[in-house]
Amino acid sequence: MGKNTFHTLAAIFVLVASTTFFGFKKSADTFKLPKSVKKQFAFIAGGDTQIEEEKVQVGTFFISKYEVSNADYTAFLHSLIEQGDLKTYQLAQIDTANWTSAFKNKHMAPFTKYYHSHEAYKNYPVVNITREGAEAYCKWLTAQLNEENSSSAYSVEVRLPSRNEWIYASSSGFDKAVYSWGGPYLRNSRGQLLCNYKYVGDENIFYNDNTDNYEVTDPYTHIGVAGRLNNSADVTAPVNAYPATNFGLYNMNGNVAELVTEGVACGGSWKSTGFDVRNVSTMNYEGASCQIGFRPILAFSKK
Repeated sequence: MGKNTFHTLAAIFVLVASTTFFGFKKSADTFKLPKSVKKQFAFIAGGDTQIEEEKVQVGTFFISKYEVSNADYTAFLHSLIEQGDLKTYQLAQIDTANWTSAFKNKHMAPFTKYYHSHEAYKNYPVVNITREGAEAYCKWLTAQLNEENSSSAYSVEVRLPSRNEWIYASSSGFDKAVYSWGGPYLRNSRGQLLCNYKYVGDENIFYNDNTDNYEVTDPYTHIGVAGRLNNSADVTAPVNAYPATNFGLYNMNGNVAELVTEGVACGGSWKSTGFDVRNVSTMNYEGASCQIGFRPILAFSKK
């Protein structure tokens, strides 16, 4: 996001905050959110919900519709260099070697070279970053927004969501929803996958007489996919892949597990089974991983 985008975000979000969060009546000259802002964040009205066996109350916030992309994170790193903040830059560096070290697979080597730098992957979720790097990104974006709107009566904080906030946003208004689309199934009525996960099981494995190999097949099309674990993406998918939820959010289940304040990652990843990409699923965070990314939330307060 460029400087003009930050300025627009700050101005528009403060407008929404003043008319929604704090109960002020909308003025006659209130204007609609521009498309550029609608594309980036979704408004989540707070409320009560049940998460597992516990009743919880969640406040109001905005959440990014998308996982932070390689392009977003690269802009952050470039800004740190321009500011001369080499300490934070070192802290926030991407550990590209995880693509091969985590899997001990030479076939992952191209991801090490291209995933975080090639134009083709700019709209894919950033991974292989530490929690400290994600938090530094949030602080950087907070500073950008508040600096661009310094005269406002409100300040914005960009941060990682709590697990309760993340699950509440992922539930799309469905209490006890298994997945973010509300239903208990990983495919729609046409047999299409609804998220990016490790699609494999006994019913998917067959022996190919032509190749003398065990291969994975799509049970809906009965087409062998020769070792691909998902019939839509090899590893991660673009941040706007798969259908959006009722709240307009993408990839809350699967693709990359997303960091929350409790130090775990929610929603499972492209390498998780279908059971492990549920709304309540968590993955232990043990450092930078090619399965873990993040999406920030925005909260407002009066100065």
